[in-house]
Amino acid sequence: MERKEGLIYFIAFENSVNLLFEGDNLRLGFPENVTRADVSLTNRAFVYVEADGGGDIAINARNLDILQGSKLSAGIGQGLGTRESVAGDITLNATEKITIANPASKVYNDVTPGAVGNSGDINIIGKSVEINDGGRISASTFGKGNAGSINITIGSLFVSNGAQIQSFVFEEGNSGNIKINASELIEVTGTVDSNNSSLTKIGSQVSRNATGRSGDLLLNTRRLTVKDGGQIQASTFSEVSKAKSGTINVNASESIEISGTNGDTIPSRLFTGTYGGADGSDLNINTEKLSILNGGIVSASTAAWLGEGKGGNLTINARDSVEISGFSQDEDNIFLSRLAAETGRLFNQNAGINPAPGGNLTINTRKLNISNGGRVSTESYVSAGRGGDLTVNATDIDIVGSTSRLSARTNGRGDAGNLKIRTQKLTIREGAEVSASSSLENEALQIRKGGNAGTVDVDAAESVELTGVNSGLVSFSLWCKCIYFFFYRYGKRWRYRN
Repeated sequence: MERKEGLIYFIAFENSVNLLFEGDNLRLGFPENVTRADVSLTNRAFVYVEADGGGDIAINARNLDILQGSKLSAGIGQGLGTRESVAGDITLNATEKITIANPASKVYNDVTPGAVGNSGDINIIGKSVEINDGGRISASTFGKGNAGSINITIGSLFVSNGAQIQSFVFEEGNSGNIKINASELIEVTGTVDSNNSSLTKIGSQVSRNATGRSGDLLLNTRRLTVKDGGQIQASTFSEVSKAKSGTINVNASESIEISGTNGDTIPSRLFTGTYGGADGSDLNINTEKLSILNGGIVSASTAAWLGEGKGGNLTINARDSVEISGFSQDEDNIFLSRLAAETGRLFNQNAGINPAPGGNLTINTRKLNISNGGRVSTESYVSAGRGGDLTVNATDIDIVGSTSRLSARTNGRGDAGNLKIRTQKLTIREGAEVSASSSLENEALQIRKGGNAGTVDVDAAESVELTGVNSGLVSFSLWCKCIYFFFYRYGKRWRYRN
């Protein structure tokens, strides 16, 4: 079905409809208390209202299926539009379930290549939404104009097996925000199908040659789960300083879990990142319990590759606990569970050639547990700039295991950030490490003068306990081969300083 400008409405229910006029447009009205029927678009069905402005699609149903390569397409058509052009919205409203599945099945409201103008929003309302097997929801700009926002209000959202909800910037305009309100659950599950190379993700992104800014991500839910290589991201690959990616704000009243890999080379991630042309964006997490397990990663990073764009700040507010534990391993790779703010590194690759500073990492919680190889750190790599500061405010901190680490480190030219701990009780066991340090991990680059280690400042109102061989609370610099221990007590408080 194709229509230039105008509106297309699908309404499925067992009752009569009203014809209503809005200006020059005709729409269908129906009472909200009637029982709706199902709507199914299959076998490459195509609803198309791309034009040089206007054009709405609205579907009201009980269950809505968009399958087998079917598409809903609005926005500014290729080569059309002016700076004043505004496209219409896509609205999907289902009392039960909305399913978008198969690689070519898409709902998109884009500013297409060569187009000029602004696209509309995508609004989705339902009890549950499932996007799988490569299905897409997109509000992006490929031309000269701004894309609209994606607004999803549901009970539960499932994104899996290469499916994506995306807001991309490929040229001049800005992309819209992605806002998801899920009263129960948001679940992003990666693919374990070796024939499917697409990442499963919810994300905004600015491409290499773009000059616009991508929108923010706001996720409100009771539980958020990202597993098996799933991704939630806001990133910019642009060389242009103003082409920032959006901020990510996650509010989960009960829990957040980031865990595992796709079984190959892709860990599950919740992250913001920049290649360094523009500043990276912040990542803010508010929840009761945050768990990063079995190789999962939560990070804010700058690659320090295309410029001096700084990494975003990473802030964790977890009322009950933060747990970072475990790893995932295949024949060629080991993925440690990590909570990190980094400069000179992105997507597990060291890349820093510009002095871009890293962002800060702040953790506020009742209990922080790092175990079985878990890492919490701010780090600087190669020739990148100063690493960010790491601040932990927790009533109880327990770090256990020979490869478990709470650290502010530099592995290159940039100075390490400072480590500040405020707690009642700090326990370091079985070879775990709390440190501010400098070291050299890339001998091939022959970096002769490295950055300085930062300071360690620990206030523990009740106790600091170190047990087991090689458990350490230290600040050291490889460059001068010095190790500093300054540890003292006054009243009931222990302090340790570089």
